[in-house]
Amino acid sequence: MAAATSTTLPVGAVAPDFALPSTAGTDVTLSAFRGRKHVLLAFFPLAFTSTCTAENCAFSEDYDAFERAGTIVLPISVDSVPTLKEYKAKHAMRQDLLSDFKREVSRTYGCCSRTASSRNARIS
Repeated sequence: MAAATSTTLPVGAVAPDFALPSTAGTDVTLSAFRGRKHVLLAFFPLAFTSTCTAENCAFSEDYDAFERAGTIVLPISVDSVPTLKEYKAKHAMRQDLLSDFKREVSRTYGCCSRTASSRNARIS
């Protein structure tokens, strides 16, 4: 994926497509869900931090409710896949986690960057 500039998307706009490796061992492509499911993108900066863990565990606890609503939760972190696998296992999370190790998707969506303002450093 080529580096892209960060923009704020208007409500109802089509989200920029991406493909990222997941803790399931496969790449997940956003456009694969288009027209099939609602998608909740949850960017989080680092695994094993208290706030991110609480949020991801809540997604896991509410997994069945999201499924009933036809929604898939895609948590995205800049951590590596091996780190995310350990994190997922430690907290028995049901959802797969996506690795944006090169920060390309995070930059495209304007979050989780070292230079992001506090307003957009964490988006969920």
